[in-house]
Amino acid sequence: EKFVSAVVGTGLQVVGKLRNDADLLWLYSAPYSGRGRPKIFDGKVNAEKDLHRFEYIGELDIGESIYTGVVHSKCLKCTIRVVMFRIQRDTKIGISQ
Repeated sequence: EKFVSAVVGTGLQVVGKLRNDADLLWLYSAPYSGRGRPKIFDGKVNAEKDLHRFEYIGELDIGESIYTGVVHSKCLKCTIRVVMFRIQRDTKIGISQ
């Protein structure tokens, strides 16, 4: 958090790789209901279950897809854009003739 906030404070952007167990939260986007404190977050990010919540960008090659989304990182204490590169592998072990 100290490194990222110092770099962003100079006007630059940080590009890096997050751990696979990074604690990310979805931002709440529904309108305010009018009662109590407004919601900020809408649950934890699970890339396998919440793939529909990411924005689909396109394919690089057959079976290689790119998704993106804006989420909140607990450890960085800020909102970040996450880009996910997903490779779909064949489940076939061998090819029979």
